[in-house]
Amino acid sequence: MAAMHRDRPHVIFLGRPLQVEGVITQGGGFIDTHEWIERYQIQYSNTDAASLGSIRDNSGNIQEFTGNVDEQSPVTMIFATPVTAKIIRLLPTEYNVWPTLRMELLGCRDVCFQPLGVQDESVPDSSFTASSWRSDLDENDCFPANGRLNVGHGNEGTTLGGWCPATNNTDDEPWLAVDIGQALRVEGVLTQGGNHSDSAMMEWVTEFRVDYKVTSSDNWMTIMNRKRNTMVFPGNEDVNTPVRHLFYVPTVARFIRIVVIEYEGYPSLRFEVLGCKAPSNITCPSPDSFTLAPGMGEVEVVFPAVTSTDPYFNRFTVTISNVDPLVSSGGVMWRVGENSTFPPPMNSNEQTVHYIATDDAGNQATCAWTFEVIDNEPPEFDNCENVTLYTDPDKNYTTAIPSATASDNVAATVECSEIPNQLEIGVHQVSCIANDSASNTDMCEFEIYVVDIQDPVISCPSRGSFPTEPRQPNATVVFPGDYVASDNSGDFQVIVTELSPNSSEPYGMMWSVGDAVVLGIGNHTFFYLATDAAGNEDYCAWDVEVYDNQDPVISCPPSRSFPTDPGQPNATVIFPDDYVASDNSGDFQVIVTELSPNSSEPYGMTWNVGDAVVLGIGNHTFFYLVTDAAGNEDYCAWDVEVYDDQPPVLQCPSDVFKSTLAGSDKGTASWSPVTATDNSGLMSTIVASHTSGQMFTLGEHTVEFTGTDPYGNVGRCNFTVTITEFCIEPLGMEDLGIHASSISASSVFKWSSSDDIKHRCKAQNARLNLPLGTNPNRQNGGWCPNEADKNTTSHIEIDLGRSLQVEGIITQGGGFTDTDEWIEQYQLRYRYAEGQPWNYILDENGDIKEFTGNTDKSSPVTRIFDAPITAQIIRFIPTAYHVWPTLRMELLGCRDVCFQPLGVQDGSVPDSSFSASSWRSDLNNSDCLPANGRLNFGHGNDGTTLGGWCPATNNTDDEPWLAVDLGQALRVEGVLTQGGNHSDPAMMEWVTKFRVDYKVNSTDDWMTIMTRKERTMDFFGNEDANTPNRHLFYVPTVLRFIRIVVIEYKGYPSLRFEVLGCKEIPT
Repeated sequence: MAAMHRDRPHVIFLGRPLQVEGVITQGGGFIDTHEWIERYQIQYSNTDAASLGSIRDNSGNIQEFTGNVDEQSPVTMIFATPVTAKIIRLLPTEYNVWPTLRMELLGCRDVCFQPLGVQDESVPDSSFTASSWRSDLDENDCFPANGRLNVGHGNEGTTLGGWCPATNNTDDEPWLAVDIGQALRVEGVLTQGGNHSDSAMMEWVTEFRVDYKVTSSDNWMTIMNRKRNTMVFPGNEDVNTPVRHLFYVPTVARFIRIVVIEYEGYPSLRFEVLGCKAPSNITCPSPDSFTLAPGMGEVEVVFPAVTSTDPYFNRFTVTISNVDPLVSSGGVMWRVGENSTFPPPMNSNEQTVHYIATDDAGNQATCAWTFEVIDNEPPEFDNCENVTLYTDPDKNYTTAIPSATASDNVAATVECSEIPNQLEIGVHQVSCIANDSASNTDMCEFEIYVVDIQDPVISCPSRGSFPTEPRQPNATVVFPGDYVASDNSGDFQVIVTELSPNSSEPYGMMWSVGDAVVLGIGNHTFFYLATDAAGNEDYCAWDVEVYDNQDPVISCPPSRSFPTDPGQPNATVIFPDDYVASDNSGDFQVIVTELSPNSSEPYGMTWNVGDAVVLGIGNHTFFYLVTDAAGNEDYCAWDVEVYDDQPPVLQCPSDVFKSTLAGSDKGTASWSPVTATDNSGLMSTIVASHTSGQMFTLGEHTVEFTGTDPYGNVGRCNFTVTITEFCIEPLGMEDLGIHASSISASSVFKWSSSDDIKHRCKAQNARLNLPLGTNPNRQNGGWCPNEADKNTTSHIEIDLGRSLQVEGIITQGGGFTDTDEWIEQYQLRYRYAEGQPWNYILDENGDIKEFTGNTDKSSPVTRIFDAPITAQIIRFIPTAYHVWPTLRMELLGCRDVCFQPLGVQDGSVPDSSFSASSWRSDLNNSDCLPANGRLNFGHGNDGTTLGGWCPATNNTDDEPWLAVDLGQALRVEGVLTQGGNHSDPAMMEWVTKFRVDYKVNSTDDWMTIMTRKERTMDFFGNEDANTPNRHLFYVPTVLRFIRIVVIEYKGYPSLRFEVLGCKEIPT
């Protein structure tokens, strides 16, 4: 057999339950492998694969069977106990190489192969039918009845050699059938070929199928194989040798039909049906008896075994029914050894069940078994106790007559002494007896008490109302006797209670009718309670009111004065609580009213004492009103004054900064009018120390304003007028003092993809008088925004690096030769420093100032601000333009810096003051020395080329740097840098990004130049080898030693530089 999957068991389906005794195993039969199973377990089930159990050893443990030691030798294992199984599953647990198996099961086949009457003619000829038969031979030679097994020559010498169908080709599916007379278990058939009068006729069937049915009215069914496909039988190989053909599953049938599929010579057939015959009799157990257990209404009966005989094969099934199967169908079915419960019969102690023996063919034999169910347990009364009943409504008796009940393990009936339909108030005796079907009895005697439960009825007096007694908070009240009460017994009494009799609390205090009680002001409820002799009761509620008719008395707090609240024309006043009030009830409240309670108007607004009210300047009167719970009241008047003690608030303009007039040491200062506001809302009188528009000398001046309100309160404000010296220096756009990285824009127009002109509009081109490049096709004609931005939010920003005094601006149109573009109007915004708020430059009316720009693209236009501003960042915003908003510009103001060269270029700093991380030695021996890093350093007088410092090439210099000692600590503003200019003109090398370190003393640690946000300031270096670029520090720094550290470079890190600052020694 093929190799098993090593993780899956091997399963064998036997088709029906058989007795299995053992197993023979063998390894694989492959010539190229050595595979077998060494140990295994076996599971089995006589129903389906879901109910598998394991074969166990004599100790009850799952048995591990010993398998093979090679692939060829069979090994036999006999089970400790035989099992009945329909399914066998073998589970390998150990194996050699692979779990490979050949096997056989050992046991007993419970089949029977008895001939069922075809050959011995127990089945008559009339029971044979066929699709047709052949008539061209001897007229009797091919009859259907000649299809009996081993039929041959007749006694008279005729030859009857088997059935064969007609020859006229009308029989497309020839068949031969037989009725065996009753439904029997059929296991298979025996077949032979034909034995006809012509010995040359060698004819037999080689393939056929078998059809069957149980009754003549059934449809034909076909014998199926294990896969539920039609089972095709292989037939015979000669004329006379019988061949046995077994069905995959034994079948109960009465009619058998063999249908020819293939044949040799001609389809000719003789056959016998093989199977089992029916059992003949069954003997039931002897009669028996069973007694009910205490408290049980049924008895459990285990059905005993019976004997049954079958003359042919000892296999049958015994079932048990509570009805006679020969009389009726249905009923409850049991099996031998099962148990069921039975109650005692109603009229007799005997019970009868019927045993039925059924063989595999469905034949039955029956017998009856009787047994007695005996009941010895008497019934028992459920409740044999005295009973209390209550009178019917408005009656002195009850009609709710009780009945006695009894319980029994089966059933019981109860009889009692006669009880009247109406039981009057009193005691009644009752006797009862209980009987069950087995004549077991029980006795019971009890008493019935009938009790009166009728409540009396009472109605209370009318509601009472009483005034308080003079100067007292209460009144004396007498409980009146004009209630109405009755009871069916006529015997009752009435009292008055404090609490409702229906509450969970006791009654509280109690009084007799006519008693007096002192009650406080308010509503009170008492309860009149009527109780009869039996304790039945009724009650009603009586309401009484004690009312107060005396006024309270009140005196107001002293009059008060309050200043106005800060910045307000009023004061917040809290109504004081130092009034004096009293009332006879002791229960009153005080409020404050806007209007007199004695007037014909309503109170107006009202407040509680302690509330706050906002009052304007002047005198006010309020009324304290006291009211008791009964609504009696009194009032008094409280006077309050609110006075103003706050000066007016004057709003001076911001400090004014102006420059001196050209050629003068004085300047004119103007400011917006000063306003005064007062908490009273009234006008104040304002006096000024100076007049707007007057002349001021150079320096700072204080201008003071004084304001007086109508109540004499005085307020002041002042501001400073500062006159500075007029200063309009260019601030670095044209001379490149402002680095390209400090110029940004909202957008940039890209002309085309050509490298020559696509950057002609970048922001750094917005420098005044910016010329064309050396390449006539490379135009640097100014800044211009892109299409989407030009009409909306386009702008350009210049970061001066730190706050400077800015006095004005020079504008110019684009410098392009092929277009005429300029800005006609613009606005300016500025901020003092990064992160500070933006401000617009405003005109004299406080509106955003619109500056007039250019009228052509070349002529510069200068605009001086009305007042200088202090700013670090300037934003230029075009608002009108010609063709396209294109700009070149310069800012004007005062530079508080100095950019003097500090001796690197001119040799004031000696060569010995230079140092470096390393220098390159593979070129001209002196080409890359540190001292060659001077700005504009070039050819030596001796013809050698010394073109700047450059570090070593051996990759050991991870952070190359060049440093210089200035000789003394100076104020340094920034550096100028260039690329290298070496002996090899192909060496286009420069630094594109660097940082600057510094220190004051040689023993100090190096520090780094930082940005405004205290981060390392990375400077963007050069774009070619020779053009100097100026790089300013965010804050001027005092230093002696300065070091440039290379971060990124073009081609190779090569550097020339100068230090910019002030030569004067800082003090």
